[in-house]
Order: sequence, then C-alpha cells, then structure tokens
Amino acid sequence: MDRLLKTNAGQLFHKIRNNRGFSVAQLSSGILSPSTINKFEAGTIQLFFFNLAPLLQKMDYSLDDFYNQVQTSSASASYRKFLDGFESIYQENDLPTLKKASQELCAVYEKDQNFQSLIQAATAISLTKSVDQSYETNPLITQRITEYLLKVNYWGKLEVAIFNNCSFLLTSQMVKTITKELIYSQSVSALALINVADLMYQRQEYQLAKEIVKQVENLRLNQNDLVTRFKFLFMKNLLTLDASTARVRNQQLIDGSLRSLGSNSLASTFEVYMTKHSFPNT
Repeated sequence: MDRLLKTNAGQLFHKIRNNRGFSVAQLSSGILSPSTINKFEAGTIQLFFFNLAPLLQKMDYSLDDFYNQVQTSSASASYRKFLDGFESIYQENDLPTLKKASQELCAVYEKDQNFQSLIQAATAISLTKSVDQSYETNPLITQRITEYLLKVNYWGKLEVAIFNNCSFLLTSQMVKTITKELIYSQSVSALALINVADLMYQRQEYQLAKEIVKQVENLRLNQNDLVTRFKFLFMKNLLTLDASTARVRNQQLIDGSLRSLGSNSLASTFEVYMTKHSFPNT
C-alpha cells in the first residue's frame, strides 16, 4: 500500500471510530495494542486484513465498504486516470508508442521506486506484451509486480484491476492461483474474469479458461454492457464449439455486435484473433 493510501486508510478509520463512539482503548481491547491503532490512524503503519477485520466488525462497519472508500481515493483514482490516457494507444495497437511509453515508465520507476510508478510501468509492459508477445519485459518490474500481487491479502477493485492489466507478466500457475481467489471476490467483474480466460486461452490452458467462462456464466451480466457480453459469447464459442462452428458463430457475432455499431477496428482485431489462435479439442 503506498503512503497516500495508507494515510487515507488511517484517516477513514479514525473518522469511523469517532462516529461510532469508540475510544482507542475500547476498540483495541482483546484484538491488538492501542499504540498499533494510533500508528495506523496516523498513517505510519498498515493494518492487514486479519487485524483490520475484527476491528471493523466490532464497530459494525463493512470491510468491503471500508476498502472501497479508501481505494476510490489516491491510488485508485490515479491509476484510473493513467488507464484512461493509455487505453487509446492500446486499442489502436500502436506498438512503437506502446514500447516507448513502457521504457519511459520503467525509467520513472527505477528512479523513484514509487508504487504508482510500479503499477503504471507494469501495466504498460504487460499490455505491450499482449500486442507483441516477443516483447522483452523488464526483469525488475516483473519481479516487483509479482511480489506485490503475491502479498495481496484483500482483493479490492484496485488490486483486481492491477492483476487484470498485468497478467501477461505472470506465470500461468500464478494466474491460476489468483483467479481461484478472485472467483469468490465481490470486487471482481465479469469482464476481468473473461480477460483472464482470454489470456489462458492464448496460453493454451483451455481447461482453466473453460472453468472461468463457466463461472462468468453464473454471474448476472449487465445487458447494457455490450463489450462484456460480446467477449463472453466470443470466448464461450471458442471453448465449447468445434473450430468451424465457432468461426461461423463468432463471425456472425462480430458482424452483428461490432460492425453494426461502427466498431470496425475492434471487429478486425477479433477477426485476426480467430486466425492466430488454435482451437481446443472439445
């Protein structure tokens, strides 16, 4: 957790405690030391899930609500802003610009060692590698983002977004392990799971991809979210139908869902996708 997030978490916790009428001594009794709570509220230390959960429970405050409020500030907002600016480059498959941006962001992280710089550099490298699988990644960034994700105790929206965007840097085994945790997380979106299924499909980890798609099928998809519905049906066809039928169904899906809406560039991307990747034996 970066310094600003840690500070915001402590400030929010302090506000909740005061609103609930708890003194530090009352709240800490039987859980941890009063000095630990004081340090947390001052933003000098982080409380992990197994310490924070009973404190919030004692105050009758939702753990999910707490994390969501903290994450909508600082790191989450900054990362969202970065993604908004980076998305157009990625969607256009502008490889030279992607590589240049990745190199520049890596240089920034190597200089300041900041959490925001790390997740931005890792995201840029991962998305560049998703366009060009031969792209040579930065070993330091890969190591640091892997270490960060392995230490995550609570999968909130920010952590899910980082994992989703940086998954091309991770080993298949690590992706499998994290995905099993995400399936039971209330913060994970259907699109995030579908993107993981997409990655596993490209790595020919077909069984895991099928399992993820099946989990998504149990979720209630937003009928107005056309991108998620399209990607779900597209991946489901690839994983459950024979090659010729899947190609026909997905071409119909592309023409009906993308080209009819004027998304010709995205439609062409998915058509290329069908020619580049093999079909599993169903």
